[in-house]
Amino acid sequence: MAGSAPDYDNERLGGPSGLRYPLEVGKGVFLVQPDGSPLIVGAFNATTAGSGIALKDGTQTYVMRGNADDGGKVFATTGNAYLFSSRRLLLTKAQVGNNSFFGGCDRLSINADESGVTGVMAAHWGMLEVKSGGTIGGAAGVGAVRGDINNNGVLASGGVESCFLGACEKVAGTHTGVAVTLHVPTPQSGVFDALAYLTTGSGVCNSSASGSAANKQIFVYIDGTKYALNVMAVGP
Repeated sequence: MAGSAPDYDNERLGGPSGLRYPLEVGKGVFLVQPDGSPLIVGAFNATTAGSGIALKDGTQTYVMRGNADDGGKVFATTGNAYLFSSRRLLLTKAQVGNNSFFGGCDRLSINADESGVTGVMAAHWGMLEVKSGGTIGGAAGVGAVRGDINNNGVLASGGVESCFLGACEKVAGTHTGVAVTLHVPTPQSGVFDALAYLTTGSGVCNSSASGSAANKQIFVYIDGTKYALNVMAVGP
């Protein structure tokens, strides 16, 4: 955020001499390189180790970490979303061509045989943690994955707007295993109650299907055509 903070001497703050950055110390830190180029933490190399910041076995398992809490207070003002951090990309022109736009990116790059890993590997780890003294009414590990279209917004003909997009650039490698868009492994303890929780008012299913009023239909589109999957109520 250039110009939003006074120009501090970087050397005085423990950085290299001769550099000056718009930097606000206290409530927020604004780091913008003098030429307007982005701030980069760790040098990039696509396949070779030693360029980025090296993690250490068992002692340094992350590069950056931040912590926030509610200060031990109840937030009385309603209608707010409380976050640790927020990222946003604003588009103001009609973009064209084979470009992709994202509000953020998490990437786990694999350049070795990691098939011996028995834990979980993923580009992003979203964890909902309910402590032993905690109680929840409704929550998710990766929650409120939204694709909002405001009242005056337009979904163009042939477009698909979704809260989740299971898209891969390439899945053409050798498949000795299976490639899927959803994987539900066995939890370390306990079991799930169902694959999904749907409501008839959401539009993804209806209130009845052939055979019994207790049965339902789930709607899916396949190659642009809408289909209904009949599901049966659980019972004798």
